[in-house]
Amino acid sequence: MAGDAELLLKSVEGSTRIIPGHGPLASKVDLRVYADMLAACLEIMNQQLRAGRTLDQIAGRATVQDIRRQVGKGFMNAEQWIKLNYAGMAKQPA
Repeated sequence: MAGDAELLLKSVEGSTRIIPGHGPLASKVDLRVYADMLAACLEIMNQQLRAGRTLDQIAGRATVQDIRRQVGKGFMNAEQWIKLNYAGMAKQPA
């Protein structure tokens, strides 16, 4: 996820307008913010999974407030985001 955004960042210019699947028209700066958010969320989730925490434990932790602040503004709320990421990431080695 975060890697895909980083690849896209390398292929767009500063004046490029990005039409996302969800949300308003975006710029390269918006894409940078999105890629940084994905990387931060991935790191938080990986830390929690390495610590052996369950979905309920992760959703209740203070560090997940960072995810809530970042993700809660889009088409998916933070709880949905955490649940979706947990489902995918818990099946893979961190």
